[in-house]
Amino acid sequence: MTDPRVAFDLSTRLPHLGLRVRELSNEELAAAGISPGLVRMSIGYTNDFEERWAQLERGLKKVGILK
Repeated sequence: MTDPRVAFDLSTRLPHLGLRVRELSNEELAAAGISPGLVRMSIGYTNDFEERWAQLERGLKKVGILK
């Protein structure tokens, strides 16, 4: 399983596709690094990054995405 921090870092480098992602073929999605299970989110923060990351990890654990 890919470390979620690595997946997070990679997903921040993906092109902004907006609603256009629905127009792309499976091959185009794969070439852009977009897998069927990818969830991309944008989070603004004003505090320490490590604290925000810890909050995100706790939330993902709570809903069963992380162990």
